Amino acid sequence: MRRRPMICVMLAAGLLGGCSFLNDTTETVAINTIPANAVLFVNGVRYDGTPVFVMVERRHPLLLTVSPPPCADDLTPETVNFVVPRDFSTQGVLDLLGSPALLPIIGLFYPGSRVLQTNNIVINLNEPPAAED
Repeated sequence: MRRRPMICVMLAAGLLGGCSFLNDTTETVAINTIPANAVLFVNGVRYDGTPVFVMVERRHPLLLTVSPPPCADDLTPETVNFVVPRDFSTQGVLDLLGSPALLPIIGLFYPGSRVLQTNNIVINLNEPPAAED
């Protein structure tokens, strides 16, 4: 009879997991650049001018390439690359904590278990790059 409480606890942990598979597979990201007429590539897709609101998949990190528009004296402006990493979402953390019951760990394989670190990105091309030590 001592098995019954243990089975109830494991069942509750399994059923109360984060349910990452119920989360949406995409999220909206707002991207602004200074100057606003910069050329922006989001995961390889070109956008001329900002602000831009883009739907991106949660299963991949966000890759940004930004360059100022070419001018008469500089036909190949220097580009700046950014990678916005992902973190575990709240449901992903709950799936991770509930994984001793083995059922919630399945949720970690779904895109809903991840979220981008930021959804509002501002890139200032007028600032000088930070000095490396």
